[in-house]
Amino acid sequence: MESTERGRLQHMIFGAVASREEKWRPPLEGVMRLDVDGSVNQHRQAACGGLVRDAAGRWRIGFQRRLGVLPPTAAELMALLTGLQMCKQQGFSKIEVFTDSIEVLRLIETEGGASHFLQTELTEIRELIYSDWDVSINHAPRKVIQ
Repeated sequence: MESTERGRLQHMIFGAVASREEKWRPPLEGVMRLDVDGSVNQHRQAACGGLVRDAAGRWRIGFQRRLGVLPPTAAELMALLTGLQMCKQQGFSKIEVFTDSIEVLRLIETEGGASHFLQTELTEIRELIYSDWDVSINHAPRKVIQ
């Protein structure tokens, strides 16, 4: 689904910054829900993780990764990228993604230019989003992402 905004083609998933979930809820039948999060500890060591649940709220698959020294936004982006890659490998065709990082949502929405230090990851995320499946990316407060 696409629309035109300010003369630019825009994928409808990017309207999701306005949609915000206040309480965890399972996805609709036939849809998988991917919750992702990234974090950095006091030693600047980053990690990320995520999990997929089905319409009954049952855990289907998950991941966790140590990332080394990275800023928080990079950890959040790696969580999203890893989660999307995992869902694609599993053959899930309809995914609702939730992240607590509005900054990540804005980064994938805008063209940051080739000079952005996370450009490779941003490009991979966009390619996954636009591939042959149904993906929506949404914001949820940290307390909602379980």
